[in-house]
Amino acid sequence: MKRQFSRGSLLRGAVPIAILILLIATVALAESRCPTTTKVISSPNPSVPYESVTVTATVTCDYHAVPDGGTVNFYTKYGWIGSGTTVNGEVSVTTVFDEKGSYVIRADYSGVQIWRPSKGHTRQYVREE
Repeated sequence: MKRQFSRGSLLRGAVPIAILILLIATVALAESRCPTTTKVISSPNPSVPYESVTVTATVTCDYHAVPDGGTVNFYTKYGWIGSGTTVNGEVSVTTVFDEKGSYVIRADYSGVQIWRPSKGHTRQYVREE
């Protein structure tokens, strides 16, 4: 007995294969994204109340230079303190702390193109004058 295929039966078989290929390509692209590391420093550290403190985030990738234009947002537990875009992998903001204490400052890099998002933090110490 000779089996005949219609155009419709061939297409039904092709659709699952196309979906599988698309899924594999999507996973491969996601895996090829460059992991980044965000390191944060603050200066001066320690500081005194109402002294300007510059917080700098440096975003790196082991494989490629991080492109300009990625966004970094800076936060403390009290909320957002500023943001900027990367230039040569760096972003800086200036802030003040009005009370003595220890503050964790977090920097969130949003990622751009193939560069994955990352976070980093530092601790800022504010002492009495």
